[in-house]
Amino acid sequence: MLLRFLLLQSNNQQTIEHATFRYKNLNLFYLNALVVRQHLLTVKQQSTN
Repeated sequence: MLLRFLLLQSNNQQTIEHATFRYKNLNLFYLNALVVRQHLLTVKQQSTN
């Protein structure tokens, strides 16, 4: 019973870590998109000036 509980706990921990990792990746992706967008807007403004 205890062993099963421990196995469940470790599985749960891995799932949480995996979810956190994916969340961090999504955040990085989102930040990159924002930076690129800002850069493109800046380039556009410079070309019109």
